[in-house]
Amino acid sequence: MGHRLDSSWTVRGGSAAQFERTRTLMRQIVGALGGGYADHPLWHRDRVLTVHPLGGAPIGRHPGTGVCDPYGEVFGHPGLYVADGAAMPGPVGPNPALTIAALADRMCTRLLEHRPATPRAVANRTYPRRTSLQFTEELRGRYAPGADWSRTEPFAFRLTVTADDVDAFLEEPDHEARADGWIDSPSFGGRRPVLHGGVRLFADGRGTMCYLLHFTDADGHPRTFAGRKDLAPGAPTRLWTDTTRLGFRVLNRHVHEPGGTDAETLGTGTASLGATDLARLLTTFRTTGPHGTAALTRFGRFFAGELWNTYALRRL
Repeated sequence: MGHRLDSSWTVRGGSAAQFERTRTLMRQIVGALGGGYADHPLWHRDRVLTVHPLGGAPIGRHPGTGVCDPYGEVFGHPGLYVADGAAMPGPVGPNPALTIAALADRMCTRLLEHRPATPRAVANRTYPRRTSLQFTEELRGRYAPGADWSRTEPFAFRLTVTADDVDAFLEEPDHEARADGWIDSPSFGGRRPVLHGGVRLFADGRGTMCYLLHFTDADGHPRTFAGRKDLAPGAPTRLWTDTTRLGFRVLNRHVHEPGGTDAETLGTGTASLGATDLARLLTTFRTTGPHGTAALTRFGRFFAGELWNTYALRRL
C-alpha cells in the first residue's frame, strides 16, 4: 500500500503449522519424561511470548569462571569470539536486545584494534589457569532502624563468597574476596540483591573480618551494609562467638571502605551463624580450576593459622 508494507499476518494463520509442530514435539518430550503439557495462557488470546536466551558461553575473569574474556575472545582459543547473547554472564533486567548489540559492537571494535601481527602471534598466545574457591554462608539476626533497640525487626543475608584466584587472595594483604547474594529486611523492601560486595578476611594481619555490600532499597535509594567481626586475643572459648557473630550498620549511600566514612547510619544490627548453618556452610566449599584440593588446603591452613595466632599463640 503506497510505499509501506501491508501485512495481514496473524499467529493463527501465518505460522499456525509451525506452532502446531512445536507444540506436538513438546507434548512428546513431556510425555517421555512423565510430565504434563500446558500451553502458555497468552496462547489462548492469540499472543506469542518470546524470550532472549542468555549465557551458555559467558564472560568470565578466567577459564575457571567463564568461556570468554570481557571482549568475547574464547579462553585458550585465540581468534575465536562469542558476540551474541551467549556471552552475557547474567540477566540485565529489561529485554536485552540493545545490550547484546552494544556488547557485540564493543567486541568487534576490540577485535579490529587488537588484531595480531601474524597468525603465529595468535597461535602462541596463552592464558593462565587459575584456581578459584567459593563458599556460601547465611546469617540471621535483628536490625534496629535508627539504632533504636527498643524496636527491632528480622534481618538476614545470604552470600556466596568467591576468591577468583586463590593464590592472589592469599598473597594480597587485604585478603579480599567477591560477595554475591541478597539481603532480606522489611525496612528496605524485603529481599534485595547485592549489587556489589566484598569480604576481607584478616586484612593486613589483623583479626578482623569486614563485609561491605552495596544494595538499593525498594525505592532505588543506594544503601551499604557494613559488617564486622572482631577476633580479639583472648580465651579460646570465645572462638565460636567471635567467628559466628557479626555486628553491622546500614549506611545511607554506597561507600567503598568499611570504616572512616561520614555516611549517615540508618540503623544497626547483629547477625549470627547457628550450628546447623555452620555445618551447611562447610558443605558449600567448591574449587574451580587446576589443583583444587591443594588450593582448598592452602585456604584452610591460612584460616586456621590466623585463628591460632589470635586465640592460642598470643597467650603463650
